[in-house]
Amino acid sequence: MTGSCYVASATPATTTGGGGNGAWSHSEQWGNSFRQEDDWQTITGSDALTVISNEGCCMSRVVTQLLYSLGANPRVVELAANDEGFLDTPQELPFILVGGHALGGVDKLFAAHIAGNLIPQLKAAGALWL
Repeated sequence: MTGSCYVASATPATTTGGGGNGAWSHSEQWGNSFRQEDDWQTITGSDALTVISNEGCCMSRVVTQLLYSLGANPRVVELAANDEGFLDTPQELPFILVGGHALGGVDKLFAAHIAGNLIPQLKAAGALWL
């Protein structure tokens, strides 16, 4: 399912952040490091909020627009399609990390938002200042 929004392929291609509209972007290569939670720290660094998706995933835009509308500024990591290195255990993409911990996919994000748990989680992680 290369190029799908739901199966991660292999190599992170680009990261984008700042300004809500991709004010800056740069390429970073981590090999096949999106395999386990331990490696998420490599991808997220010190970012309070990270969205991991495949390049061009339409649901990634939905997720980031929701987060921008709440006042958060997520770092977006897009995974490049690659025939080598498919995940041993595929994650649903886009995949959201809050404070370096897995929140989950789109369904978990919207469930947390509807239940009123998302904003407190974002505040606790430092992704929201209000």
